[in-house]
Amino acid sequence: MCKKRTSDSKFNLICLKYRTIFSLFLGVLFLSSCSGDPDYLQRYEVVITDYPDLLQHVSDRNFSGIMEFVDHEEPQVSSLAWRALAKTDLDDSELKLLFDRVIRSDQKGGWFALSFHDLNDDHLAQVREAFQTGEIQSEEVCEVFFRLGNRADAEFLMNSDHALESIHCAKAVGGILAREEMPQSFSMDLIRSALDHNSSIIRRNLLYGYYRAALNRPEVPSNSTAELMNKWVEFGVGQDEFVDMTMVRIFGNEGLHVVMDSLSDQELNSMTGLSVDLSIAVGERVPRSDDVEPIFRLLDHKNNHVVVQTLASLAQFDRLTPQFLEQIEKEVTQTTRDAEIFVTSLNLFLRNGYRVSPHRVRLDHFAQNNPYLTDRFLVVYSALDSDQEYYERLASLIQKGGIEALHAGRMLTTFLQRPGMMNRYREEVDELLALVLSESNRSALDGLTQIFLDEELFEDHVFTHLQDAYNSYVETGSTEQAQIVGTVLEERFPDRFVPADIEFDEPFRLPDTNRLYEMGTRPFWELKTEKGTLVVRLNPIEAPFTVSSIDSLTRSGAYDGVVFHRVVRNFVAQGGDFDRRDGFGGPDYRIPTEPSYETFERGMAGIASSGTDTEGSQFFFMHRWAPHLDGHYTNFGQITRGLDVLDKLQVGDKIIEARIYPE
Repeated sequence: MCKKRTSDSKFNLICLKYRTIFSLFLGVLFLSSCSGDPDYLQRYEVVITDYPDLLQHVSDRNFSGIMEFVDHEEPQVSSLAWRALAKTDLDDSELKLLFDRVIRSDQKGGWFALSFHDLNDDHLAQVREAFQTGEIQSEEVCEVFFRLGNRADAEFLMNSDHALESIHCAKAVGGILAREEMPQSFSMDLIRSALDHNSSIIRRNLLYGYYRAALNRPEVPSNSTAELMNKWVEFGVGQDEFVDMTMVRIFGNEGLHVVMDSLSDQELNSMTGLSVDLSIAVGERVPRSDDVEPIFRLLDHKNNHVVVQTLASLAQFDRLTPQFLEQIEKEVTQTTRDAEIFVTSLNLFLRNGYRVSPHRVRLDHFAQNNPYLTDRFLVVYSALDSDQEYYERLASLIQKGGIEALHAGRMLTTFLQRPGMMNRYREEVDELLALVLSESNRSALDGLTQIFLDEELFEDHVFTHLQDAYNSYVETGSTEQAQIVGTVLEERFPDRFVPADIEFDEPFRLPDTNRLYEMGTRPFWELKTEKGTLVVRLNPIEAPFTVSSIDSLTRSGAYDGVVFHRVVRNFVAQGGDFDRRDGFGGPDYRIPTEPSYETFERGMAGIASSGTDTEGSQFFFMHRWAPHLDGHYTNFGQITRGLDVLDKLQVGDKIIEARIYPE
């Protein structure tokens, strides 16, 4: 009503009054969604009474100490202990104690913990028999089958209807089908059962194996898949996005056309995950005349990830017609303001021998302002520059450090592997490498690792330079640089290199349990990004190490100005490297892996890891459901506002400011 113009000041004041009241109402509503929720400021006394001892045992990975808490009367403590056991290394005697306890107790936490350990055939046989005879009642035993089950387990779960009645057992079947080959008849029966089921969760859990891996997908075309196509159409395209995504993966280009013929552009724009999978299907065959219209509909999608993926799929081909490329140039390359779309289209043109030089001015502009796309820009420059210009460009970026040095160092390896290049630039390369070793820039060292390892580029005389640098790093306490160079020496000169007696693993950081207690059970993490604001509800009770670390880093301002350095379409957006800012940095400590019972749904927040107990400051947000991450990564929260922002995030997008509520 306030859009209507009037000359009557009284009505303007009334309008302003209503607007003010409405704004206040929205503010109160937002605050009530946080502080008004009775769970929000709820505090558990166990956080300051029992958590300190348990968290110390977890950081020590002390099996006996953790086991003392699995029967704790408070479910939060018991749950934390069981989940910690999932990631605690066990010897044979400890595994036997855990196995016997789990069999006796038949509890959710026990089955979860047991599923992450190497059970022998006797153990698995005992679990199967007890479940089949009804001695084991808990459906959570299917966690074991999800990670360790085989073909016979999948057949039993389907034939006994466990998979059709339990989300855990349905997920187990989906997990098994992603790694175990099954009879074609079983696959078809399972897909029919999934499409007939009225639970969307059980439906997707059963179909997960076909979405995740090609191993058991029905062969196309065949009589069976013709029936499946009819079944899908009867089910209804657009009724269940995950069903459509799975069918597109099964039917490929044919599935692409079914969806594009069934859904409007508006519907596609609301289904980013499906649209990305359609863009992947574009790469299945060289485009024909009937493919052009669907392709350009995808290139006109409102989500940039769909456009980039469509261009990347087309870049697999090297014989696209000039007319087709000219249309892309006119409708996409010349009009886009997005650096990733622009450079991906240029790589497509290079692949097909199409003109790129007319775009040189915009190329230089985008390259200068988007360092996290350096590797993709360098591919284009390698075609436009002379050899001398290209080498100088690489050398300049390497000396610059950071993400550009990392990318340029890797590209330099490829450049020097061209015939005659190493001989031509040997002196200059020697000087460059000496400079990098002396300045000890971590990103540059990482980027040049493959050069040091290549025996054809560098003979054994490089050992002396690397050994001297290694000794210098050890002496000055530059442990990460020493680790990078030490890895090269150990791989290339195993008989000559003697590593120093230093500890490379950072110590664990114990949580501040008093601070965790004050935060309550549902604090919020707000990330203001260049694309909008994300609000994440944190879970300090299930992930105390992680939430405590994020809270501390956020309040210190560490995340302000940090970018999302890795975005994998239809998977994750990852950021949090405030240290090196190239995707390999973190704090001067680590935190333990804190597995969760929860599956990694869209919008959930996890901590990046290179293995158990290697977590630091880097985090990721899920674009799509990904159960293969369950239990292997810490799940510490859920986006409650800003899922549309998550879908927009691209490589290099920046976090302007991060805050924690309550402060």
